[in-house]
Amino acid sequence: MKIIYVGFAFQHHKGTHGGYHHLAKYGHYDEIIDCQKFFDSNSCSIRNIFVRIKRRIVRRLFGFNNIPWYILRMYWLALANPYSVFHIIYGENLYSPLMRHLPRGCKLVCTFHQPFSWFDNKRWRCYLRQIDSIILVGKTEVNKFKEATGKDNVVYIPHGVFTDFYHPNDSIKKEILLLTVGNWLRDYQFADKVYAQFLDRHPDWRVVVVAKPENTQYIHKDARISCLSGISDEELKSLYQKSTILFLPLIRYTANNSLLESAACGCNILIASDNADNSYIPEELLNIVPMNLEAVMGKLEQMKDSPTYNLSISKFIDEHYSWEVVGKTVQKFLSQL
Repeated sequence: MKIIYVGFAFQHHKGTHGGYHHLAKYGHYDEIIDCQKFFDSNSCSIRNIFVRIKRRIVRRLFGFNNIPWYILRMYWLALANPYSVFHIIYGENLYSPLMRHLPRGCKLVCTFHQPFSWFDNKRWRCYLRQIDSIILVGKTEVNKFKEATGKDNVVYIPHGVFTDFYHPNDSIKKEILLLTVGNWLRDYQFADKVYAQFLDRHPDWRVVVVAKPENTQYIHKDARISCLSGISDEELKSLYQKSTILFLPLIRYTANNSLLESAACGCNILIASDNADNSYIPEELLNIVPMNLEAVMGKLEQMKDSPTYNLSISKFIDEHYSWEVVGKTVQKFLSQL
């Protein structure tokens, strides 16, 4: 039996310490199928009318904008190794019903990162029943996926983080800095209300937001608010280490890189969310409140006078979510299928 990785890196994760694709190094795979070129070409926008027509035809045939050559690679490896386990690390982006015809004896495993509501449609409910096993990076929706598959084939295995890179640094002095990081499932319109009221109460504070420009457009202009995009991992780590509070306004609180990175750095974390999937960190190590302005402001007032590292949360992340730990867990699960 061979265990085979099938995956790619999202554009914003290339060359960084973020992203689930780092599992390729720590999952102890026998083979790697790199889908990067396919994913990049499948995602890019094309204006040429003839190419767009060609894409539409290919999409009708294969479900993608381009021919999924990586699936041919899967078949080739499956024929050579008829008891292989294929782990598709971004099932939402790479799964195809063409894979259900892999030789008997092969296993197909997908890791999913989106909430169940994303899959709650006729097409994906059909696809879910075709997959041998599913890995989720959050635990609260395991039963929903099991109900959809009709089998006991869904497990929770967490996302990983580079704890040897993201860690506390006693030589860096904490600043009166409120930090927000990330794009996925963030509510920056709500965050802007928090920033405005907090800075009105505490004019000596600064706010730094690290996000794409399409998200920071919702934030009002203020000399004390800095919006950054495309910064290096070293710069991001420094911000985690300097900030007094990390504030995450989450439409849905689930696994994300900034949560794990900031926790590994020992940040004091405040999460505002009405849909909390607290799979990762014990609630006594961070703060979770509803996405309500009064509730957030009350908690910020409590947290603003504690400019020290949260060493308990950093230790917890290192013990449970380093890539070395997660990689071994994934390897053990796949090898037992």
